[in-house]
Amino acid sequence: MWKYLLFLPLLAFMVSCGDDDDAPVTPEPEAPTLSAALSATADLSTLNTVVGSIDGLVADLEGRGAITVFAPNNTAFTNLLAGRSLEELVTELGGEAELRRVLEYHVVGSTAFAADLTDGDVFTTLEGAQLTVNISGGTVTVSDVSDNTWTVQTADVEIANGVVHIINGVLLPDLATPQAPLLSTALDATAQLSLLDEAITAVDGLGAALDGFTEITVFAPDNNAFAAALMEFDVETLPELIAAIGGPANLDLLLKFHVLDQTFFVADLAEGDNVVETFSGQEITVNKTGTTVTVDDGNGEPKTVIDADIAVRNGVVHIIDEVLLPEFPAPTIVEALEGDSELSSLFAAVGLVDGLAATLLAADEITVFAPDNDAFDELRGDTELGDFVTELGGPAKLDEVLKYHVVGGTNLAASLENEDELITLNGGQVLTVEVTGEGVFLNDVSGNRFQVTQTDIAIQNGVVHKIEGVLLPELEYPSITDAIAATPDLATLGAAVNLFEGLDATLEGLGDVTIFAPTNAAFQQLLDEYGADGFDDLASKVGDIDDILTVLQYHVVTTREFSHDLTDGQEIPTLAGEMLTVGVSDAGVTLTDVDGITYNVTTADVRVDNGVVHIIDGVLFPIDRPTLVEAAESAELDLLLEAVGKVDGLGADLLGSAAITVFAPTDEAFIAALAAFDADDLDELIVNIGGEANLGTVLGFHVLEGVFYADDLADGETVVPTLAGQDVTITKSNGTVTISDGVNPPREVGPADVTIQNGVVHVIDGVLVPSLD
Repeated sequence: MWKYLLFLPLLAFMVSCGDDDDAPVTPEPEAPTLSAALSATADLSTLNTVVGSIDGLVADLEGRGAITVFAPNNTAFTNLLAGRSLEELVTELGGEAELRRVLEYHVVGSTAFAADLTDGDVFTTLEGAQLTVNISGGTVTVSDVSDNTWTVQTADVEIANGVVHIINGVLLPDLATPQAPLLSTALDATAQLSLLDEAITAVDGLGAALDGFTEITVFAPDNNAFAAALMEFDVETLPELIAAIGGPANLDLLLKFHVLDQTFFVADLAEGDNVVETFSGQEITVNKTGTTVTVDDGNGEPKTVIDADIAVRNGVVHIIDEVLLPEFPAPTIVEALEGDSELSSLFAAVGLVDGLAATLLAADEITVFAPDNDAFDELRGDTELGDFVTELGGPAKLDEVLKYHVVGGTNLAASLENEDELITLNGGQVLTVEVTGEGVFLNDVSGNRFQVTQTDIAIQNGVVHKIEGVLLPELEYPSITDAIAATPDLATLGAAVNLFEGLDATLEGLGDVTIFAPTNAAFQQLLDEYGADGFDDLASKVGDIDDILTVLQYHVVTTREFSHDLTDGQEIPTLAGEMLTVGVSDAGVTLTDVDGITYNVTTADVRVDNGVVHIIDGVLFPIDRPTLVEAAESAELDLLLEAVGKVDGLGADLLGSAAITVFAPTDEAFIAALAAFDADDLDELIVNIGGEANLGTVLGFHVLEGVFYADDLADGETVVPTLAGQDVTITKSNGTVTISDGVNPPREVGPADVTIQNGVVHVIDGVLVPSLD
């Protein structure tokens, strides 16, 4: 709030004069950092410059937990310089390091506001020497080791991590006496402690905290000690070691396990064992026998002090030959998996099953047999983990597999005995223990046998053992028939399969199978296209019942093809002997049949016991239905084709129509029509009937919108519109179908029901003649 001191009188006036007790109160702003406070205070501009000239000093001071700064004002520095430049003063002091000592002599490693000060207070500064505070008649003064006394002129300038008091003089330590370095400086300057220095730096704020403690004793492992620790944890770098011990929090615990909150030079230690508490909260035993000092962390042999009594500003460092290991808090199962690079695949797999991590964390006691990455790699081969889960049958099946690796209770390796049967969390399925001279093995119900490679990794609610393979429980999948029956949208497909005795058994007997399963709506669309009431009716319109079987077989591939196995443009042979063409894009997977009609896979990768089912939105058709032109050519309706070709655009319109019924006159019928209009050929016919447009009307008079097979026609007379805009009368009697233009005798249909790609053709024995303009 120091920036706002000038506003206090005005604020007091406003408060005292206000009539409204409920007037809003402006919240007090956050205190500035030390650097911001120095920059914003004109009378501290010289101090700001001097502090800024010392590399890292501002960051060091702002990184400390709490400080009190006695800040010399500009006049104080002017008096000290006495006409000299700052560079000249630094030279006289003995260099930049001595200037840093002077500045650190103005800083105390705790927060003391004016109200906290009492007469005669003595403070140890960051420089290591002391300051004395005196209070007389409301005036606060500060004295240095040379009895120079300066007055606090502005008190209680609050900063983010403490307080600043502005004084009118520069305090000076005893510059003739060299001061011990800060711990951070000592570590940085000692080559054999570079790994310890790196480790401390890796813990945010720890270096500044250690420098700021009033008294410390540091048992400092040298580089050889850290190298041995890396080997012990089977890692090569400090980041790997951090992961191996459970993360940065445990590194902080480990490093503080080497620090005491008192200063013990060797001479200060009593003979024999000295049990002392470390900054980690755990105890170590320091033994002094003559001139030999050892440190015992309770893990193996005591560690030896190989270089003692290295003074630092706030204490002492003793170099030791091994790293002390505290008792680390056990991680959760999730933390254990996440922190172990050999179990990253297992960690990823657990994350794919919704709620599994929470289940494991909530269990009272568990034993986890954890497959390593090599185990997962061997099981899934080149398949990505997500695709492997798809092939397994989805997250629900992965959940079964993973829970098959978890046993209730804490089963340490020593407690496992040969032929033990362990009940897993996967529905009570069993793992069998095998103990031999080679080690401990697990046998699953699928006949796999894998060795335990690392034992007794503690977690908060149990223990983890690493194993060399993925254990597989009994995984049940539905048969193709059951999968279809269990899916309401595939009921029509189920009915179609049941038309053919033994077809279901044939499909289930295939070694590997992929079924492209049309929905109910897809089958209804096919029935509507043919105007069929059911499969029997459809069979008569596409050929016979065996053609329906061919249609079904066209949806069966005799290899197992999950969606991720399919590639764009791939051609797949089917059980019907015809090919399907696959399309793969960001939009999904499509299938194109021999007619060039494309349908979408709407639900992929439904696992069945001998393969996979993909649900599609259309019925694939293996029978290469002809176009109208191809059908006419096959029936030798040459004059009809020639006539259609005489009318510009008519052929394209007919081929492009969605659904049509064509009554197609034979060549004999056209010859009779030519004679009736006194024409020798079609060109002369066009002239005699009034032009090309009228020929188009004649031909359109033979075409109905929609698909009408002979069986679809009702008995008796039916009047229906044609593409020419005029009606024809269709009569059905005793199975015979005729069509009449109302003027000429009815024309008989025969043959009927020639299926084309977009409808049906009925051949007739005469040309229908509409009214012409």
